[in-house]
Amino acid sequence: MPDTKTLFLNHQAGSHLFCSEIEDWQIHVSAQAGPSERYAAEEFQYWFEVASGNRLPFTNTKTGDGQIQIESAEEFTGVNQSESFQIEVAPDLVKITGQGVRGTLYGVYQFLEDGLGVRFLTADHTHVPNFTQPDGADQTISPRIPCGRFQYQPPFSFRWSYYKECSDRPEFAARLRVNTVTTEAKLGGKTPQNLINHSFHSLLPFSQYGDDHLEFYALVDGERDRNTHGGGPQLCVTNPEVIRIETESVSKGLRIAARQEIDNRFPNGMDRAHSGHCSRPPHSRVTFWRRLARSFTPAKRQPVGSTPWR
Repeated sequence: MPDTKTLFLNHQAGSHLFCSEIEDWQIHVSAQAGPSERYAAEEFQYWFEVASGNRLPFTNTKTGDGQIQIESAEEFTGVNQSESFQIEVAPDLVKITGQGVRGTLYGVYQFLEDGLGVRFLTADHTHVPNFTQPDGADQTISPRIPCGRFQYQPPFSFRWSYYKECSDRPEFAARLRVNTVTTEAKLGGKTPQNLINHSFHSLLPFSQYGDDHLEFYALVDGERDRNTHGGGPQLCVTNPEVIRIETESVSKGLRIAARQEIDNRFPNGMDRAHSGHCSRPPHSRVTFWRRLARSFTPAKRQPVGSTPWR
């Protein structure tokens, strides 16, 4: 597996596929292909036509040569992770295989960049080298792609280029392999991993506990805070029941994350405009983190409400 994202950069000398030789090929995509695979095939067709002037036809019939085969796979030797992909190049065949709902689409974009020299610069400007040639021209001036098998596994499962253009133009975000913007199926959806952010309100929601357990929430000017603006009131983290419930919520989130992609259900302090902090002593972030760390040690806990707390 390469250390860099440029798959063909350090390939040793050997046989090559000239892009001009692809101009009478077909694009194979299965009739059972999902939305992102079909979109990947459409993207390949469009950008190859822009570069070469030739529009490759689609086919559902797989042959042994003269095709760009775009498909997904459960796994392949070398890498085994969602969004990983493999590109196989031979003098008479190109096969782009991806894992998960985004791997195939990302493999196509990588081939367009490394093989054809396409650069997705902005949502409105894509640099596409033109390699159309007159009849009889020397094909060696056409872009050439080294033959072989190339694999790539993204090192990060969460990628977010925090630019308005990515949010406004999800197709452009997908071309940059930003996997956090849209749920649209043809663009591969987005990772279940969330942006690291305030999480107290989701681990111990006021809507669930506020009516019966106001003692779980911050004591402000002698009264329990009921202000749910911005996610809910701060917590009274010197209350052992709060620590217990928070710990159970975090543990549950980690168990779910182990069966899916990485998640962010870790406790993260909420500072609502530097106000609403609990004034019940002793109260500090250090106290909270120490209590939380100790609470991960297995111990018999009492049910909610069994410990008086005012």
